[in-house]
Amino acid sequence: MTLRLVVVTCVCMMVMVWFAGCDDIVLAARGQPSVFNGFKDKPRPAPEPGFYGFSTQWNYGRDDISGEMGHPVDVDGPRARCVPGDWRGRTTIVSGKLPDGLALEAGDNIKGIPTKRGHWIVTLRLDDITCNGVRYERSSFEQQLRFHITGTGEVIK
Repeated sequence: MTLRLVVVTCVCMMVMVWFAGCDDIVLAARGQPSVFNGFKDKPRPAPEPGFYGFSTQWNYGRDDISGEMGHPVDVDGPRARCVPGDWRGRTTIVSGKLPDGLALEAGDNIKGIPTKRGHWIVTLRLDDITCNGVRYERSSFEQQLRFHITGTGEVIK
């Protein structure tokens, strides 16, 4: 019975070390947060101020957008990480046009109610990025969006 308890304890310790890693054992021994003492959040240093790039593009990087005539369409704009505060950019249509009834809004979202059926291809460019008053000239991108609007119903107003 005692031997079985010792073996089970050793196996449990080996599994914990394998999952947690040796670093957490050392941290726990020093009384710092680790998986062994409640897996408390380890303190992280605050990031330096600046522009840390884009986390997503329009429509979360998906190029095809489906909608139905007479029903609202809402396409999320790009998201970026600017520390601290907000970022701004300038969106331009490089080629094509948005479906009738849709428009670029604040925050570079595309919203509206399509009034015609059909397929549209539009290329958007985001540039002139500023973060906390600092301009980041090399941080820009283009994305082609393909809108597929279907439906035969009446336009809802």
